[in-house]
Amino acid sequence: MNSKSTESSNQTPRQCLRRQSHLDFSLGGVDGNDRYFEETIVTHDLSECGGSFISARAIKVGSTLKLSDNSGFISLISITWGNKIFNSKLKKFGFQFVHPSDH
Repeated sequence: MNSKSTESSNQTPRQCLRRQSHLDFSLGGVDGNDRYFEETIVTHDLSECGGSFISARAIKVGSTLKLSDNSGFISLISITWGNKIFNSKLKKFGFQFVHPSDH
């Protein structure tokens, strides 16, 4: 998939090329059931603009969550899409990094 392709027909083209990258992060915020959570996720792909990960948690598209790692990296992310994985309780979620100028 190149940087001009999309995840689904209602998505806009990616601004940054994502590369496969399996990194551990802590993800926290409020889930789709309005409950605070914090869990460890592993990225599927990543770029300077965003990435994707897999989770069984109910997360709403449009949610703003905190992404961090043990090196001290902390960023807010916005969930841009979520697709159910066939024959599974898991979903793959896409996100964009939220920059202070975005608000």
